[in-house]
Amino acid sequence: MYLLDTNVISERMKVQPSPAVIRWLDKNKEELYLPAVVLDELRYGVMRLPEGRRKEGFTIAIEELAAAYVDKIVPFDAKAAWKSAEFRWQAHSLGFNPSIQDMMVAGIAAGCSAVLATRNVKDFAFLGIEIVNPFE
Repeated sequence: MYLLDTNVISERMKVQPSPAVIRWLDKNKEELYLPAVVLDELRYGVMRLPEGRRKEGFTIAIEELAAAYVDKIVPFDAKAAWKSAEFRWQAHSLGFNPSIQDMMVAGIAAGCSAVLATRNVKDFAFLGIEIVNPFE
């Protein structure tokens, strides 16, 4: 089971996405899951855009993404919250200042024993969760 970080799933929405990421997504499509937190990040990012065709296009893309993953969206539940708090404490103890969203995604990954697919390996490497970088 692979849990997709925002930077991986949003790559598919680019005009010229990374061929390596597209190959990886296509190869592993049956094992891909989306954390609910990533939907929040994507929607918030689109809401910040100025009105226009670009915003409309991204809004449609996110709605289609949510529909495509409707049965594969992993919630931020109590188990994930517990792990997220541990990870936040661990990060701050080591002098890191990660975003709450990143720690929530990490908590979801740990809570469901998933491999986190992300480009931002350094943001998660110190947590002891399994990580894969589809960009490599």
